[in-house]
Formats: sequence, structure tokens, C-alpha cells
Amino acid sequence: MASTMVQNTNTGGVFFELSASMANNLTDDENLCLEATYSFTDWLKWSQLASICIIVLFTLLQRRKRLYLECNSGIPGVIYPVNLVDAYSDRFTFASAFCSSLKCVLDLFSGVSYFEIDTTHVADIWKGTVNIITIAFNVLLISVAFYPIFICLSTQYKLIGNAIGLMYTTYWAFYYTYNLIACHDIVEVNGMPNTLYLNSPVLVCYVILLIRFTWGLCKTAMEIYLKRRTQQHNRHQYINTLRKSLSSKKENWPACILKSQFQDKQLFFPKNTEVDFNETHYYVYVNQLLTNKDSADDAPISKLQQFAQIFYKSVPGFKYSRRFVSTIALSSLAIYQVWISYVSIVSDSLQEFTDAVSDNSTSYSEIAELLNLTILISLEEGFKISKDSFLFTSYVAIGITVFFIVRAVLSYRRDTLMMYKGDFSFCPNEPFPNWMVIVSGFRYTGYHIAYTIWGCFLLQSTLWLVTLFCIFFIIHPFQDGRYTIVTQFIKEYGLSLVGTYAFYYLQALGAFLFFLQNYGDGVLGLDNRRYFHNATYVLIFYNVVIGLASCLMRIVKAVLFGLYYLGRLDRCLLMRGWELWDTGYRSYLGFLRLEIVHTHPVLVCFCQFLHTSASQKRSTNSISQTPDVKLRYFSSNRPTNSETVTPEKGERRRKVARNRWFVAITLYRNRKLVAYRSPKISDLKKEEPSIV
Repeated sequence: MASTMVQNTNTGGVFFELSASMANNLTDDENLCLEATYSFTDWLKWSQLASICIIVLFTLLQRRKRLYLECNSGIPGVIYPVNLVDAYSDRFTFASAFCSSLKCVLDLFSGVSYFEIDTTHVADIWKGTVNIITIAFNVLLISVAFYPIFICLSTQYKLIGNAIGLMYTTYWAFYYTYNLIACHDIVEVNGMPNTLYLNSPVLVCYVILLIRFTWGLCKTAMEIYLKRRTQQHNRHQYINTLRKSLSSKKENWPACILKSQFQDKQLFFPKNTEVDFNETHYYVYVNQLLTNKDSADDAPISKLQQFAQIFYKSVPGFKYSRRFVSTIALSSLAIYQVWISYVSIVSDSLQEFTDAVSDNSTSYSEIAELLNLTILISLEEGFKISKDSFLFTSYVAIGITVFFIVRAVLSYRRDTLMMYKGDFSFCPNEPFPNWMVIVSGFRYTGYHIAYTIWGCFLLQSTLWLVTLFCIFFIIHPFQDGRYTIVTQFIKEYGLSLVGTYAFYYLQALGAFLFFLQNYGDGVLGLDNRRYFHNATYVLIFYNVVIGLASCLMRIVKAVLFGLYYLGRLDRCLLMRGWELWDTGYRSYLGFLRLEIVHTHPVLVCFCQFLHTSASQKRSTNSISQTPDVKLRYFSSNRPTNSETVTPEKGERRRKVARNRWFVAITLYRNRKLVAYRSPKISDLKKEEPSIV
């Protein structure tokens, strides 16, 4: 990339030739590494066939929900790789799966294409469209390549999913292991292997996936074995008991009755695939809401927990979602790899320039013909200062970025808990349509990664430029006794700036001591009104002059704070009333709203209680028939139509009528709810009476 920039430049200076040769050396080293037996592009293309076969297999295993269910027994159905809306299980496993595709994410970020279209013969007006198609096709290749890992983690066919996932993960882990062994001593960062630092986190993610699939395969195989043994034991035990009962009564039941009895008995031995709802974080959160606060506070905690709550106070029942954990893991690992590469390239380049202008460098004789010795010494010192300041500002920027990631985690928990309570005060008052919520939710993870990388890069660049400006234009000129534009400005207007700020704080002190009643304690009341009117009149003209400088400072503050908070999506960079114009902040709000709507603990518990109640009623009705009742249908004394009307049906009708009256009374007292039941009634939406 650097060599291409050099070739397209008309300037033929020695420094550009030096940078071109250094870039060529780096490229040669990378090519030596990539010219091994396997390259990532070929490995990605080879995986497409296996990935498509795996996708087709799981599609044939999936049944449709509601479309042409009678056609081919509802097969095939639509599959999905991962649930990122209301899932909280296997969060770190799915985060490792996302991080395993990190190289492809960074290649997309840097513009690397695995599939390219030749645009030499394409008109200039269509080149942009062709580039968009190329990017979309590369995204499709990456999505298909890593699709099997996610579908194997989320499928309900655990045995097949874990077996295929183990083989497919081994396929990708082999590439990174081979690449780490073959290229560990080619590219270096500050004298240490670059490939080791770049690929080791990704390889660790693949190791986590291998352990997860291996453990899942063993666990599923053991469950199947134990289940079959239990079924065989229960089957033999039940048949023996039934035979003894029949032989003792000396009755011969029809074969269909025996089969029906056996099928009903199987209902008591289902596969329990659902987790007990009482153990979920939804139940814990709602239970905490209904618990007495005093009794909850009196619960004993250890000293270690007390020390931990100083930095992070736990909230019972709160749990970070799968998507948020995956987003934070992917953005953290992405900024790690990008920063390792960025720091290594820039620091090595500055070191090369420093060596080029030193006395012992071979390029000294060539540069000496163009520049004199005095300038060379200042250049050598300048490159050393630039490298030291670059490393210092890089550490500061990466530290601030890590702090921002931690703050993003805390902000997510704070905002989620506020939305749980119905507090949307931090959200803008502008209308946020539902389609915009969906689109913003799509963008959140990708925007979070891109904003984190760009925010860190721009923050480091700004800090580096400010540091170099202060060193070269303020500190060094003062040390050498030379004057520059900046030092001359400080000499002429420095005291004016100090006097301006001193006068500002003098106004604040006078307002506190002289113009406020009771020093502003509890009430905003003016005192000494005549003096206040005189001060207001005089300061109008003075603040006109100060306002010019204040306007410039306002622009500088806006730029600095905008650059500082660029990597945080939970902070809006625009003024009130224009928050939704900030696409990053809008994606964060859309992600939160979409998640809260589907995962609110109170709503989930309420729906679970309704589902449990309905399931218990259905199971009670299905088991209520005894063998004696079943035998009546094979006898001559079958019930007539008039006898089929049971008291249970009458009770059910009374409950339906009663519930309808309750709904009618509630709607009559709360006109606003009628609009939600009948959206076409627009006039009722304007009325907002209190809900009774």
C-alpha cells in the first residue's frame, strides 16, 4: 500500500525512496509468510463447498412453522445461525465464534477483497456500483464461510451439530495453527514476532470452540445412552406390571387399548430440554422487585464481595445479552489487532527515518548533498521525538479506548435498568418509528466496532499532533531562546488571556457575594439591584469583545469533545432536538429498544405464567380419562349427545363471558387502551386519561 502511494507521487526525494524501499521490504516479508502451503484466500474459498453442504443439511432437518405444512411433512424449513434478540445462553461461546471471524472483519474494514471484479474496461460512472457489488459479494463469502459454526452451536440437533461443528472448527483451527508455526519469525514488532501477537487471540477462540463442541458431543452422547437405557427399563417394567394386572383380573383388553395405554405412559418420560424458569434471570429480577428491600439488604455478604461492590455493584437478575457480549468481545479484539499493526508500522517507519539521517547510516551521504549538517541534526532529533511522542500518545489513546469500552458496558446496564423501570428520560423526544428501530438494531454491532477503531485512531492522531505542536513550537523555542509565531502570540497576548479569565472568575465571585440573597442558599433572588443593573449595562459592551474569542473556543471545544467521544455510541455528539441525526447514537437506542421490548423481565414472567397455566390445564384434561372411561367407548353403553355436555364446558363459558365483561369495563374506563385494540380509531389516541 505504501509502495503504491510512493509510485503515484511525483516527488522524487530521498525520503520517499527510503519509505518505498522500507515498504517493499515489509511486503516481501509478508509475501514470504503468505507464500506458504496455504493462503487465507484459498482457505476461505475451499470452505465454501463444505459450508453450503452443511447449510443444506440443517435446512433439510428443519421443519417449517406455518407455510405449506402438509407439503413434504413441512421439510425443508428456514434456519438461522444465531439468536441475537432475546438469547442469554452460551454468551462467551458465541462471542468466541464471532471473534474467530475477526480477520475477515478487519479485511473488510481495511478494504481487502477476496473476490475482485476487473474495472479497467468499465466506465467511470459505473465503477462505484461495481465496487459496491464486489463488497456485497465478499460479505456474502465471509457470511457463508462462518455460518456453519453458528448453526452448529444453536441447532436443536445437538449430536449432529456438535459433531459437524467439531470437524469444521478443526478445519479453521488447523489453518491458524499452521500459519502461526510457519510464520512466527517473519514479521516482527519491536523485535518480537508479529504473527504470534496477531493470531494468538483468534487461535484461543478456536480452542474454546473446540472444547465446547467436544464437551457438547460427549454430553449429548451420554444423555442419549442414558435416555435409551431408561426407556428400555421403563418399558419392560410397565409391560410386566400391565401383564400382571391383566392376568389377575382375567380380562382381555383390545390391542388398541394396550397400545393407547402404553403411549399415554410415555408422556411421563419426555426429554426435558427447557431450563427451569425459576433459575432464569427473569424470575430472579421479578422476585427481587417483590422482595422487601430491608430483608434483602440484611443478607450477609463476604468481605471480598464488599470490596468488589466498590467498583461494580451487582444487580440481582440482570444479565448481559448474547449480542452485547459478542459486540464487546469483537470490538476489543479488533482494536487490539489493529493497534498492534498500526503501532508496529508507524514506529518502525519512524525508526527507519531516524537511522537514515544519523551519522552511521548509509543514506547520510546522499541526504547531505541536499541538506546541510545543522538541519540533519535537527531532523534526527525530530524523528526521535516523534517516535517517543507517538508511542506515548498511543498508550494514552489505547488506555482511553479501554476505559470507553468499560464505560460502554456500564452504560448499557444503567440504560437497560432504566428502561426496565419505564424511565426513558435519556432518550430523545423525537419520534422514533418502528422501522427505524429495526434498521438501527441491524447496524449496532458493526457500528460499534467501526466507531471504536476510528475513534481510537483519530484520538491518537490528535494527541500526537498536539504533542508535537507543543514540543516544536512552544517548548523547544523557549529552551533555545528562539521565537516562533506561537511564542510571539503567547508573549503578546498571554497576559490578556490570563486577565480575561481572571475577570470572568471575578464576575462569578461578585455574583456570589454581592448580587445573590443569602449567597444563593435555597433561592434565586437578586440583591443590590441598582448595582446589578449598572453591571449588566457595562458588561454588555465588554462581553462583545470577549464573545469573539469565546466563539472560537466554542468551536475548539466542540471539535475536541467530538473527537474524544467519537468511539462511544452511548453518547450523542449532536445538540438536543437533533439526537437521531447521530447515526451511531441512533443505532444504540434502536438496539436497546428492540432488546427491551422482547426481554423485559416482567413481561417475560407474565407470559411464562400464562403459558404454564394453559399447559397445566391441557395436561390435566388429557390425563383425566381413565382406562374405565376408555372402555366405555367399546361397550354398548356409550354416552349420548346430551350426556357429552359436561359441567366443565359450562364453567368455561361462564369464565369467557366474565372476562369479556372485564375487558369491556376496562376499555370504558381507559379510553386510551381502545386505540391499541382498534388502531383505526385515530380520534381516541388524542385522549390520554389515567389508567385505572
